[in-house]
Parts: sequence; structure tokens; C-alpha cells
Amino acid sequence: MRNNSQAKRSAIVEELKQLADAEAFYDEWHLFAYNYSAGDPLVKQIGQEAFNLFMDKNALDFTVFPSAMHLERRLVSLAKSWMRGTEETNGIFTSGGTESLLLAVLAAREQYRALGKNRTPVIVAPETIHPSLVKAAFYFGMRVHKTPIGADGRALVKPLIDALGEDTALVALSAPSWAYGNIDPVAEIAPEAARLHIPVHVDACFGGMYLPFARLNGLSIADFDFSVTGVSSISLDFHKFGYTPKGASMVLFRDFCYAIRTTYVNAQTPGYVLVNRGVLSSKSVGHLAAAYAVVSYIGTEGYRQYAQEIGKAAEAFRNGLSKLGFTPAISSEDIVCTFYHPKIDLVRLALNLKKKGWVFHLLKANPDAGIPACIHLTINPVHLHIVDQFLKDIESAMSEDSGFNGDFLRENPSDLVRKLSDGSIDPILLPVLLDVVPPSEAEVQIRSVVNSWFKP
Repeated sequence: MRNNSQAKRSAIVEELKQLADAEAFYDEWHLFAYNYSAGDPLVKQIGQEAFNLFMDKNALDFTVFPSAMHLERRLVSLAKSWMRGTEETNGIFTSGGTESLLLAVLAAREQYRALGKNRTPVIVAPETIHPSLVKAAFYFGMRVHKTPIGADGRALVKPLIDALGEDTALVALSAPSWAYGNIDPVAEIAPEAARLHIPVHVDACFGGMYLPFARLNGLSIADFDFSVTGVSSISLDFHKFGYTPKGASMVLFRDFCYAIRTTYVNAQTPGYVLVNRGVLSSKSVGHLAAAYAVVSYIGTEGYRQYAQEIGKAAEAFRNGLSKLGFTPAISSEDIVCTFYHPKIDLVRLALNLKKKGWVFHLLKANPDAGIPACIHLTINPVHLHIVDQFLKDIESAMSEDSGFNGDFLRENPSDLVRKLSDGSIDPILLPVLLDVVPPSEAEVQIRSVVNSWFKP
């Protein structure tokens, strides 16, 4: 085994390199989804170096590895200052936005139970709330009551307030929503919920590392944080516009007593006492170290600069697309750009753009809010340098033949499902399925298709 170890190592590394090279076509410059990049290689480098230093340290036992406590305290201090928290504000470092939302929902459920209530607790949220919150409700035996949004993509205040009742355990709002990039009217809703003793969670996973710095730059940003009466908890992702390696998020709680409701302790086993502040037990301190290193390296002034670059890029995209006849689907914060062309089939356009190496999302139409189907771009500082190339590519994509008839696919959903399943059509067209098939039926089809992709 020892004699073959070098050959085996080389073979494994070569296999991984081939996998990585196959995805190199989608570099950070071309990604408007899934990847967040400041465009500075030193940011990535310091994150990698920090992760490697703490890769084998286990945050499960923070008494053996106290670096976990030290780094988390430092990150909490930074995050709560940006979210305008108080001395009592505390936070928990998590693996991502989903875990942060799980903990926020768990805290609300435990508070609901502490009041002696035994009915199914309800979360009231606008239809634009992230599906991870709905997943959290599914995990914890809760129900979600969704309320409508207006033409501006924000929660309508009166329907949401009217939906609050005796079984409401939590109100959840977005800052901003991922789909439309707009901040819900937190300052109008949270105080009303507080009057009814209902906690409010603000999901700022998407914009939490952008909005405070845009505000410092002089942009008019609606209040959404702990400066608003009634906001009980906030989630934000460092691995989005904080530009840290993936696996870095945080949930902040206004009050210490509310925060400790999420901590799981078990001292009734023959083994060690288990203490988990988050969902995970064993986890590498590397993610925490990498997040701390990157956030400290960039700092407030660095994030202000990146927010300015995002604004410049967003304006350049909007102006260029307008000259080509595209229309914004909805007005958004600068981190989101949505657009459509009234005379061009969206399926054809999307497929042609994807062939040119651009990665983005398609959004299905929302007729109730008057928002058309559109292309969705998440704008990063790195995109400031590729605006002209994108506009050149989209101009040529407008007239090219994609090889697929969008109208035919919409009229034949079974054919669309078959093509998605066998890989003969790009998965980016999944939202088209949602436009022609009831969501519950689409979920069944998508579950089957996706699981088939992972079958060995």
C-alpha cells in the first residue's frame, strides 16, 4: 500500500482536476447565480489559507478547541454592529442560510410552546419568503400561511397583519427577497406583530452583507434590522456578499434569552454531555476561520467599495439592456437585475445565452402581482468588468435559433419533463414547467428527475 500511495494520490488528484476543468467554462465572471465574487484573488486566497489552518479542528468541543469560541465571538460582534444590535444581541455561526433559518424557526416554536400552546404553530410570511423557511416549518411540524405581495414585489401590509392570530408563532420577512430583490416593509409590520407578542424574523441571508454598506454609501435603504421595534432575529450569509468560502452564515437574536432556546443539551447519556448551539455537531473550525479571515480582511470600507461597484455594474446592465429593448420585470435593489423582452421568446433567449457560458436563473411569471416571466441576474463586483461582453452576447442571442420551440414545450409539459429527465434539455428551463403544470404536480416530477440524476 505504501509503495502505491504516491501513484494512487496522483490518480485521485488527476480525476478531481478533470472534474474541475470540466466546470471551468463557468468561471466567476460568467456566473450570475450560485457564486458570489468580489473579483479579488487575494480574498479567495486568505479564505483558503485560514481554512487549511483550522481544517482538522472540531467545533463540536469548543473547550478543547477554544479558537471556535474566539472566532465566533468576533464574527458575532461584527455582524451585530452591522445589524444595529444591542449589548444583549447574540448570534450563532451556521453552515448556511438554511441552518440559520432552521434555528430562527426553532426559537419561535419553542417560545410558542413555552406559552402553553399546543396547537400547530403557524408562520405568517409573504409569498416571496425563501423556501428554506418553508422547509424549516416542514421539519419542525409547523404550518406556513403565505400572504400576497404588491406590484413592487414587497409584502402587502394589511393582508399580512390581518393573517396574524392566536396560533401565529412567527412572522417572517425578507431583506431583500431573493426573487425580486426588494425589502419587505419591516418597519410597518414588525411593531404591529410586537404589539401582539409575535416574534419577527428578517431573512437577510441574501442582502445582509450588502445593505448596511449601501446605506453607509448614502443609498436610501429601508430599515429592516434591530433598529426596528419588534425584529426578534435576523439571518445573514457571509458566503454571499461577504465573499467568504461557502458554509458561512449567522443567525442573530435580539435577546440572549430568546437565543438560548435553540441550544440543545443532553446530559442523560453514558457518553459525553452533548451541547449544540446549532443544528450540526461535528464541524470543521475551518469554515469559521475562513469567514473571519475574509470578513476582517475586507472590513467595512472594503464592503462599502464593493457596494459601490455593484451599483455601477447594475446601472450599466440596466442602461445597456434598455437600449436593446429589454424591460425591467420589477424595480429592485442593485444586487438584482430582472428583465424580459416583450417580442422575444424567453426560452430561446435563455438557451442561447447559456450556450455562451452565462449562468443565471429564469423566473416564472407571477400574474397575481403583475410580474412577467424574466431572466434574473445577481450582480457582483466582478460583473463590472464584463458588462460589455454580456450585452454583446445577449444581442446576438436575440436572433439565434436555440433549437427548441418554447411554445411547443409549454403546450407539451410531458415532453418537457422527458427532455429534462434524459438531459437533452437544459435544467434552466425548470421554471417553464412551473408555468404549465400545477406546482404540486411539478414538485413530484422534479423530485423524480433530480433523484435520477444522482443514481450511480
